Amino acid sequence: MSNQNKFYVYVYLDPRKPGKYKYGEYEFEYEPFYVGKGGGRKSRLKYHLTNYCLKNDSNKLKTNKIKKIIENGFEVKIVKVLEEMSEEESYILEKRIIDIIGRKDLKMGVLTNLTNGGEGLTGRFGKENPNFGNSWTENQKKELSLKKKGKFLGNQNPNAKRYKFTNLKTNQEFIVEGSFRNFCKKQNLTYQVMLERLYGITKTYRKFKEWRVEKI
Repeated sequence: MSNQNKFYVYVYLDPRKPGKYKYGEYEFEYEPFYVGKGGGRKSRLKYHLTNYCLKNDSNKLKTNKIKKIIENGFEVKIVKVLEEMSEEESYILEKRIIDIIGRKDLKMGVLTNLTNGGEGLTGRFGKENPNFGNSWTENQKKELSLKKKGKFLGNQNPNAKRYKFTNLKTNQEFIVEGSFRNFCKKQNLTYQVMLERLYGITKTYRKFKEWRVEKI
């Protein structure tokens, strides 16, 4: 499998708080407290648990949570929600899960994330990352590679690579097999907007509102 489709989205869980935590279609056996993405050349799965990160990470909400879990004699539980995705899809899904669960700093949920997700530079962490300590600009975010589709679960699985586009204005339906981006280009649709609509990311669709897309 190409490294382009080796990305994943993971969630840190608090082992001190067992129960049934359901957020939309996602359900956890312990309370979630952080959502991230990883993959590529290096694994980020346990990066936040390293001594270096616990000492230098500016997100004290997250590091203090992890330190307390360790001090109480527990180990942070980690689950991969989805894997074998493209980098683009991992960013989109990370944002979606953070939005569903909600951030603690905004008093919207329990997550210690301090951003809405979708930022990062694959494979280079801490001081190795030239953007360490800096925020991504909108232009930098747009420059993130938009590549092939990956792998989701259930009816969100792009492995089927079949989509149905419906023009609600003309009632025309188009069955597309493995060429999501090309179809958008031919129909003068913005790929990113339609991809977000496919995964239910954007809440208000002002652009191309006459179009609907779904996996089949």
